[in-house]
Amino acid sequence: MSDEDLVTEALLEFLNAVEAGVVSAKQLIGNKKRVTPHPDYDQLAWTKKTGTKGEYEQCTRQNCKVDVFDRLVAELKVHHNFWQHNGYKMWFHRDDQNTIDRRKI
Repeated sequence: MSDEDLVTEALLEFLNAVEAGVVSAKQLIGNKKRVTPHPDYDQLAWTKKTGTKGEYEQCTRQNCKVDVFDRLVAELKVHHNFWQHNGYKMWFHRDDQNTIDRRKI
């Protein structure tokens, strides 16, 4: 085998390894995105309220599962304190991050 053939074979081996690494990285990233689904926010302790625009629901940090409540707080912050998800509009009650309101869309 000539030197040129050896170099070509080594380059092809290297490129195959890089390609396998890229495929593996894409799979890991794709799996990571699917591992963190939104929790079921319906499991929070929502209380029915009536306001100037009609009925809505409200939950507070004190009355809810803290981990699920904190996930919802994080989502609201990412979406500039107003988020539409699973048929609901959600927002902080009077900018209080310990109280969240929601209304059906």
